[in-house]
Amino acid sequence: MEQRFTRVRSTKNIITFSIFVIAGILLAILPADIGANMAGYTLIVIGIIMASLLKSDHYDSHTKVRYQRAQLYFDSTQKSALLNAIVSDPKSIDNALEGKGQTLRLDIYFNPKVNRAALQLFEYIPHEYCPCTEIYNYDIAAIKQLIHKLWNTQF
Repeated sequence: MEQRFTRVRSTKNIITFSIFVIAGILLAILPADIGANMAGYTLIVIGIIMASLLKSDHYDSHTKVRYQRAQLYFDSTQKSALLNAIVSDPKSIDNALEGKGQTLRLDIYFNPKVNRAALQLFEYIPHEYCPCTEIYNYDIAAIKQLIHKLWNTQF
C-alpha cells in the first residue's frame, strides 16, 4: 500500500524553533559578557536542531489537508474485531482494550476544521509495523470517542 501521509511542520513547530533562533541571535549580538553570548549561540544551535526534527502534523497527499495523528495499540486477539469496526462502524471500537498489547497499531488522522478523519490498522511484523488495511475516511463524529479520550477536547 502506498504511503499517503507525510510528516510536516505545524505552525506551532515553526513558532517554537523561531523563538529559540531569534532569542539566540539577540543574545549573541548584544554587547554583553561571554556567558550571554555563549548562551545565545547555544539557543541558535538548539533552534536549528528543532527546525530539522520537529514535524508534528501529517499531510495527506490525496486531499491536500493537514491532519493530527493519534495512535492506539491493541493486542493481536482484537484483530478481527478491529478490522470489522474500521470497515463498517468505527464507533464500535472499544478503546477500553487499548494499551493491552503492542501487536496492532491503529493510526487515527483527524482534522476538526474540515470535519474529516482517517483510520488505518497496522500489524507488527518483526522490526516494523505493516499496514493490514487501506485508509478509511470518515466524518470526525464517527471517531469522536477515540480522540476525546486521548485529548479531552470538545469538537
